[in-house]
Amino acid sequence: MHNCPRISVCRFYPEHAESEPAVAEEFRGRYCTGNYLSCARYSVAKCLGNDQVPDTLYPNNHAEARRLAAS
Repeated sequence: MHNCPRISVCRFYPEHAESEPAVAEEFRGRYCTGNYLSCARYSVAKCLGNDQVPDTLYPNNHAEARRLAAS
């Protein structure tokens, strides 16, 4: 799979790389450079726009992504 098209604008990795480096690297490998189509952040950005993705949304928080999309 290709890298996520949002990899250069997504704030998740830079925000967590210093405070939670192991978590950030795991998510980066799983979503950013892996299966980005299953990323909650990507889903919200695609549905609502990049500016509507909360900084606090984790890539695996699909319940929150569905809630945001339904709002």
